[in-house]
Amino acid sequence: MNVLFAGGGTGGHVFPAMAVAEELVRRSGSTRLLFVGSDRGLEARIIPQRGYLFESIAAGALKGTSTAARMATLLGLPRSVRMAGRIVKRFSPQVVVGIGGYASAPAVVAATLQGRPRMILEQNAIPGLANRLLAYFVTMAAVNFPESLRYFPGNAVVTGNPVRREFFRVGRPSSGGGFTVLIFGGSQGAHAINVAMMEALPNLVEWRSRLHFIHQTGEKDAAWVETTYRANQLSAEVRPFFDDMPHQFSRAHWVIARAGASCLAEIAAAERPSLLIPFPSAADDHQRKNAEVFARRGASIVMDQSSLNGERLALAIRLHMENSEKLKQMSQAAASLSIPDAASRIADLVEGLASKA
Repeated sequence: MNVLFAGGGTGGHVFPAMAVAEELVRRSGSTRLLFVGSDRGLEARIIPQRGYLFESIAAGALKGTSTAARMATLLGLPRSVRMAGRIVKRFSPQVVVGIGGYASAPAVVAATLQGRPRMILEQNAIPGLANRLLAYFVTMAAVNFPESLRYFPGNAVVTGNPVRREFFRVGRPSSGGGFTVLIFGGSQGAHAINVAMMEALPNLVEWRSRLHFIHQTGEKDAAWVETTYRANQLSAEVRPFFDDMPHQFSRAHWVIARAGASCLAEIAAAERPSLLIPFPSAADDHQRKNAEVFARRGASIVMDQSSLNGERLALAIRLHMENSEKLKQMSQAAASLSIPDAASRIADLVEGLASKA
């Protein structure tokens, strides 16, 4: 069976697709996989590192760009579809899976023109622009939330959000007396979180012997963040991006993060208590809605970016560092929100479509 995954741009699109890919390969060593995306997206680096085939196509962007850039993207769509069409014809997949991001559109459209089965993965309660546009081109959609069903009339299945198998194996962190905080704002980092965390450090100096930070900053803030930790004599590992996030989760007692659907699925799989800071500019405020689900179940506390500051963040860290029973309860609540077989459910759908190809 040949399966082509198309799209990417961010970890929220790439990593769920990788979880499905791992499940398909686990089931059958004869399965051939190809990822197609932009050479500017995260997929161009991560996918080859994991040993999968990757090819790039021309892909612009529609969201968060100027009018001129959006027009250039739309005018370039026919060329992108032709490029994707050549790849699809050569690889001859039984199924094309759009994983979100603009680069998914040309491949799904090309598969439609060639009459090949195609499906899309939708992680958020409110689909992104690319998936909303593709809703009428796909044979099937695998969605994370029941709220998404109305965007894919008659052809969607609630599967949950797939997570790489490593996240379910992280185990409990060391209980040797230290408290490790994992901080990340997505694959590109989050400047607002970085700023608040650096403001918090002077309020945490008194506890420096017990605290350790693992901080994914994004490229722009990495040097400044590392220097600030050092100036406050606080133990920290700072990188623009961690390729081995399951390992970092295994060391963390508490997580500070955004509230994208893939991030929350990983937090739940790893059974980690968390502080969530929803990205305020997310489409249709979907990150806030995601975070509220975790907060209602007691898995997370939520802090609005508008009220985020160093003093509040330092206080939250100290309170959770001193309350092991609260952390345990939050971990159990996070575990209850996990759907361990989401990747398996989606793999079942892929195989079902392939059998009809």
